Amino acid sequence: MASSSQIKWDCPECLSTMEARHIYCDNCKSMLVWTCVSSGKSGLYSNYHRHLKRCDYCTPELEQERQQLKEEKQISKVQDLQILYDGRQHL
Repeated sequence: MASSSQIKWDCPECLSTMEARHIYCDNCKSMLVWTCVSSGKSGLYSNYHRHLKRCDYCTPELEQERQQLKEEKQISKVQDLQILYDGRQHL
């Protein structure tokens, strides 16, 4: 998981910074915004878990798995295109 130094939690309403991960600001109860210091990406708390699944900086242990899935998708696309091409050859 991401270390606290890689993710910054801020409130867009009252501009306060939270030390720990929370859903809402302790002061004004607005949803917090996260910022990944390493990648520069940010978003609402509700998108944080999606970021974690995709960020090489926050979850480097998943990089190999993400790369393998990407390669498998590319192979599948090439195979699909080859099937379409072969099918048109026989028309």
